[in-house]
Amino acid sequence: MKYDELKMFPYPVLRPESEDYLDSAFQATVRYELTKKSSTVSIEARFSCSEDAILELIEGGNAAYSLLVDSRETFFREVITSTEETVRRRFNRGRLKGRVSVSPFILATKDIRGFKSKGFNAEYVERTFDLVKGDVLALDQPREFYVGQEVFANIGTVFELVESDEPSEGEIRLNLERDKIQILVQPSLKRKIDHARGQKINYPILLSGVYMPALMQVLSYMARGGEEFEDKKWYRAIKAKCDQKEIQLDHDINTLTASQTLLDFPVKVLGENVF
Repeated sequence: MKYDELKMFPYPVLRPESEDYLDSAFQATVRYELTKKSSTVSIEARFSCSEDAILELIEGGNAAYSLLVDSRETFFREVITSTEETVRRRFNRGRLKGRVSVSPFILATKDIRGFKSKGFNAEYVERTFDLVKGDVLALDQPREFYVGQEVFANIGTVFELVESDEPSEGEIRLNLERDKIQILVQPSLKRKIDHARGQKINYPILLSGVYMPALMQVLSYMARGGEEFEDKKWYRAIKAKCDQKEIQLDHDINTLTASQTLLDFPVKVLGENVF
């Protein structure tokens, strides 16, 4: 089931950005764990629902918390249902690969006649609804993460320094069309940077002066969408690192804070080892 905030239902559904219910909410916190040595992926979801009418259905065995796990690359889909507020499941890594979507919702597990709620919007408050098994009662936005070796890559390995005549003197530009992010610099500057990279003491200087501003720009682009680059290795690696650090790629992102976190605070290393 694909999340669509504009989708219309013939009955009230508790979901973000909807006014079907007045003062209620349904939310899920989804976490995943995968280690380099392990052959499994662990997913945990914690559900929170404040709508009494829906909670009564769950307590009565007429509805359940649900989690749709979808791995496009392996064509794997599974719906997990439970009346418990916390759901945990382990998956073989062969089943989940690439971009994995996890969608939380609450669905009816039996036919329900005359469903009503005091929390309905005024448009529905005097009405009742007949629901059938499988109908969705509540939705939360899906979460996505990546399963693959990119998760364990050093964030610096997604960049590639490339000489180009396009940038002006001292300027850097980015090319996002390759599997690695190309940082374009003039040939003379590339030679100087290549020489500096040969000395370990210069690494935090390069992180702060070259890679961090490049990463800030990339994070800004990803937060605005950037879906056309989802098949690139650099996109998967950065998205995986953001998931691990619980960095949300949305319009509220602070790219300065996020880039420092992903690069393990290079200015701190600069102060400790250079200055």
